[in-house]
Amino acid sequence: MAINYPFYNNPDLFVPSPAALKTWFSTRKTNNPFYPGVYDTIGFSGDLAWTLIAIFIEILAAGVTLYGGSKINFMYAIISVIVVVLFIGLDAIGVMLHKSQQGSKCIHRNSAFVSRQPAVQAQHRSDSLKMMATELLGIMLIVVSAALKIFGLMLFIGVSKSIGITVVVLGTLFYIVVVYIHLNHTGFWISALAANRAITKEFTQWSNGLKDGTSTSTPHILTHSFTSAGKMNGPSAINSGRQVLTFSKSESAYNHYVLTTNGLLWDQDLINLSSLLTDPILIADLKNEATRMQFSAAGVVLPQ
Repeated sequence: MAINYPFYNNPDLFVPSPAALKTWFSTRKTNNPFYPGVYDTIGFSGDLAWTLIAIFIEILAAGVTLYGGSKINFMYAIISVIVVVLFIGLDAIGVMLHKSQQGSKCIHRNSAFVSRQPAVQAQHRSDSLKMMATELLGIMLIVVSAALKIFGLMLFIGVSKSIGITVVVLGTLFYIVVVYIHLNHTGFWISALAANRAITKEFTQWSNGLKDGTSTSTPHILTHSFTSAGKMNGPSAINSGRQVLTFSKSESAYNHYVLTTNGLLWDQDLINLSSLLTDPILIADLKNEATRMQFSAAGVVLPQ
């Protein structure tokens, strides 16, 4: 799986499992109010760059702590090892806890987007912004880790008291940057890697199955019917890559449509299809209904 669109080969034939698709919910999305996003990942290169900076600082902090402890005496050397293990472990656990709600918040954002009930919209919008207990615990662990890193600097100061204040000030600034990175980038980077790993593994198994006959090369067709007051104002069917939007009939004030996709409907596929329409009502309804279709592929039903 590639991090960016197009994400994998043969998208008309291969569709990841619901479990793999749910890992995709946790990656960074546009969070655009006109379409929050489901099957897309943005900002990966930026998240990667920031995370590498954090890793470099973490390694530097570990080195300074171990060096400082070893230069004092054996007891401080043991303490420095314990401190390093603790702050690395706390960072890892803290990041995992802080990112643990990304997938559910993606569902809440999209639930608020598609629902036609103001009360339901408000509740899901509130849930998407709410700080959960696991996230708060993750923040606390990351902050405690930063405090342990500062304590590690004290071990270094024990050897180099003349530059102690400079080391503490600079180190504190660096560790504040690390806290920012872990809270805003590292989790999304890990989530993107996890989604990539899960989908790539299934794609490899599917590809191998084609060779031994356990997988098929039959197009994976998904359909979704919906009504809209909007009109296509043109041909009765619009094709866009693997997707087709078909007008079926008019009934009272509404028009009936069928959205068909060969394989999973990616965010960019929906954007491409929407760009071929001119009626804003139909575009809005298509985005709502297509979002429901996207989540249904992962076994998630969004509220009315």
